[in-house]
Amino acid sequence: MKEKIIRITFCSLFILIISVMGILTIINDDKVSKREGRKLAQFPEVTIKGLLGTDYYTNLTNAFSDQMAFRNQFITIYYLANLQRYTGDVVKADNDELFLAPQSFSNKEKTLENIAKVTTNHINKVAKEVTGAGSKFMFISIPRKDVMMEKYLPSSYIAGTDMYIKSINTIKENADQNVVVLDAYELLKGKVDRPFYKTDHHMNIRGAYVVFENIIGYVNDTSKSNIKIGKLEEEYEIKKQIVNGAFNRKIGQSVKADAEELNLRYIGGNVTYTRYEDGKISDIPVFGDKNTYASAYMGDDMAETVIDTNNDDAPNILFVGSSYTNILEALSVHKFNKMVSIDYRHNNTGKSIADYVKEYDIDYTVYICSQSTGAFNIGSMKEHLGVKD
Repeated sequence: MKEKIIRITFCSLFILIISVMGILTIINDDKVSKREGRKLAQFPEVTIKGLLGTDYYTNLTNAFSDQMAFRNQFITIYYLANLQRYTGDVVKADNDELFLAPQSFSNKEKTLENIAKVTTNHINKVAKEVTGAGSKFMFISIPRKDVMMEKYLPSSYIAGTDMYIKSINTIKENADQNVVVLDAYELLKGKVDRPFYKTDHHMNIRGAYVVFENIIGYVNDTSKSNIKIGKLEEEYEIKKQIVNGAFNRKIGQSVKADAEELNLRYIGGNVTYTRYEDGKISDIPVFGDKNTYASAYMGDDMAETVIDTNNDDAPNILFVGSSYTNILEALSVHKFNKMVSIDYRHNNTGKSIADYVKEYDIDYTVYICSQSTGAFNIGSMKEHLGVKD
């Protein structure tokens, strides 16, 4: 009799817990997971057409997974209990430095051939159009974190340094006279020990500032401008904060990182500006006070940003790329007349880079291809150039 009561009690509690979880999941409608840094699937509308198709049930399954009650707590518990060095595609070093899993190549020779082709057929072509429209074209290469911070890697991790060097050399060898190549690997090596955020794939302010100084140096060397730039601490008040990094979000915030230099406030002078997003005035701050890279620099990845300081004595600069450009965009606002940024992952205007150069009288165009996941990914390189074929 006692065993029967225990079984009934256990089954009743189990059914109650499942029922409560189910109800809370069904009524949940969270739009974004701050913990994972992504949009969440929503429950699809019930229709006869949907019930007869296959996509409806796939979307329904995804929604149940994303809207599950107490999802954030379960994710954290899972990853804290997971003691493996490799967690999905994130690698945890001994000092809690997080990296993306090593990049593999099925055919390195073919990869280098494709990089040469995209340089010749697309980068050079766009650079020629941009130069013809009156702007200098700069290709800035920012390596993956494992390449730039190889000494922090676990002993079992195979860094992509050798392939990175071969790839950037292939671009240099095939780029024509219209392309100015700046390699952040060369610029940062030996100057900044940790140029990336501990739990994220983006450059931190120390790494980005060295790259920015070189942009300013090139501008001053090739124009009548004399943009003055002081040391970082002379230009900005810096606030440290625990960074909510993209890698850490992937593993349920299981790494408890120390505070890092993230939020900036410009103290280098009195500069006013007007910001436009997709042609409309925007009040999104250039430097935010939140704890993510996206919120700290430019507010997020935007399709088309124009910031006008009305400083006619300074040149105009255009950035083309992904989130890697955000920190450089923010730094540029206080040094240039106009700072324009386009991200072709979101920009559907149909305008080419050369079109933007003409429209905003751009003097310097900076192109940075995304390397956060795959170094010199051909598809990403073409996408950020705004080319289709």
